[in-house]
Amino acid sequence: AAPAGRAAYVADAAGLGTTLYTAPADGFAPRFGVASRAQHDGSGAVALAGELGSLRHDVDELADLRLAAAIGLGPRTAAATAELLGW
Repeated sequence: AAPAGRAAYVADAAGLGTTLYTAPADGFAPRFGVASRAQHDGSGAVALAGELGSLRHDVDELADLRLAAAIGLGPRTAAATAELLGW
């Protein structure tokens, strides 16, 4: 869904940050932090839309990890979470 030759991103569930950024190598300039969505918009990156439910959840805090676990974790993340947190 990302346009060829342009930067694109997926906004997080809160609509403030981003969870995915893609761009050609010569234009790769990711932004980070709570306001990364606005920074990507300002840089001309295109917001990707569609059914991206599990991709919209960024994991920055333990509460975010709990939400991601409820949605479903990959096998390695689930194993690491179980080992580190005893889940």
